[in-house]
Amino acid sequence: MIRETVHALAACVVTFVLCAVAYPAAAWGLGWLLFPRQAEGSLVYGRDRSVIGSELIAQPFASDAYFHPRPSAVDYNAAAASGSNLGTKNPDLRAKIKERAEALKATPENPVPAELVTASGCGLDPHISPESAHYQAGRVAAARKMPVRQVRALIDRMIEHSGAIIGAPARVNVLRLNLALDEEKPEAFTAADAADGRPAGAPGPTPTDLASDVATLRSRIGEVSERVKQLQERLRTQAEAVDQDQAGRDRTQAELRGLEDRVAGLAEDARQVAPLVEAVSGLDGRVKAAADVLQSLRVEVEEAREALKAREAQPGSGPASAPTARRPRG
Repeated sequence: MIRETVHALAACVVTFVLCAVAYPAAAWGLGWLLFPRQAEGSLVYGRDRSVIGSELIAQPFASDAYFHPRPSAVDYNAAAASGSNLGTKNPDLRAKIKERAEALKATPENPVPAELVTASGCGLDPHISPESAHYQAGRVAAARKMPVRQVRALIDRMIEHSGAIIGAPARVNVLRLNLALDEEKPEAFTAADAADGRPAGAPGPTPTDLASDVATLRSRIGEVSERVKQLQERLRTQAEAVDQDQAGRDRTQAELRGLEDRVAGLAEDARQVAPLVEAVSGLDGRVKAAADVLQSLRVEVEEAREALKAREAQPGSGPASAPTARRPRG
């Protein structure tokens, strides 16, 4: 008994040392040895070696001179990562999306990417798509008095393609993009930059690169196709409803025609019944007269009976002798 207990305790101690001490220490040591920056939290440092943030956690940028990350339902609080948990039909979510779209000055001709008006699942997504970055290029360029082409070229240089082999989309780290933007020196405006018809640095329409145009075009084609499908479905439903209404009207008209025929037949029967009613009325009078005659005869018969009873009851009166019948001769 003691031996089994000692063996069990020894197994527990060995398992604890291996799983709770040796394995975490080995993972921690190998992480620091092979990936020191990632093991430290992928921190980003400034020129004075002060921590500015982390590449893995988004942080807010309110100034127009910086690119903005996706909205956060937890106000970019890394200790409370969460989404809004609002359904797609929730009026609060729709109101927030409308407010964000208006703040970004979205128009039907220049719609805002969906990720700039919707929060991510954790609320701390540090990346945005290249399309979202290019959408903000005009605002950033105007705030920094830089040519838009320079800002777009910087965005293209900061695009990350890691994970493309497994289908991960291209993305831009907002924090690193803004730090690179601070290091960028504004270039002189050229005739091509002024071709937009606006003063240098003034906000205005911004040309999109080919990839952005293709992505936007595909998105719009998808939306138009979906609307066309919805319209076709509505037309089909309305056509079925019209067919059903037509069939119902045909059945109603047939029933009405049948009722009209029955009413006409009843009217004809009524016309034929009128003479019969008159004849029956005459028979009724004759029947009444016959009934009166019978009643009179009944009264006379009763009187005759009473008279016969009275004669039989008188004294000396008897029944009359019946006459003797003669026998025929030999």
